[in-house]
Amino acid sequence: MPTFLLDTSVIIDAINDRRGPRQASAASTQPQPPTPKVTGSIRRRWPCYPLTWPVSELAGLLKRDYARKGRVLNLDVLIAATALHNRLPLLTDNTRDFPMPALTLHALPR
Repeated sequence: MPTFLLDTSVIIDAINDRRGPRQASAASTQPQPPTPKVTGSIRRRWPCYPLTWPVSELAGLLKRDYARKGRVLNLDVLIAATALHNRLPLLTDNTRDFPMPALTLHALPR
């Protein structure tokens, strides 16, 4: 089973039981994991990727480079940098916040 980095919106929806597995698997023709049912501590269920200096630096560079192009990135740039640094695809329902072409996105419908 592939490893995905989960966007916070996906985790919040799973905690609040706002998305079923069928929606997650229908999001793409590529194999997708079902949206996780979150019970108990997320840390026990999934690995956590720390906000390290290299990740922070990459986030800052991305934010600077996109600002120079006229695109303001919000704090989701930290999630993008974490996914890029750890070479993980990102599972999200908010693709507009992740314009980086090097980032592999798996979009869930809203």
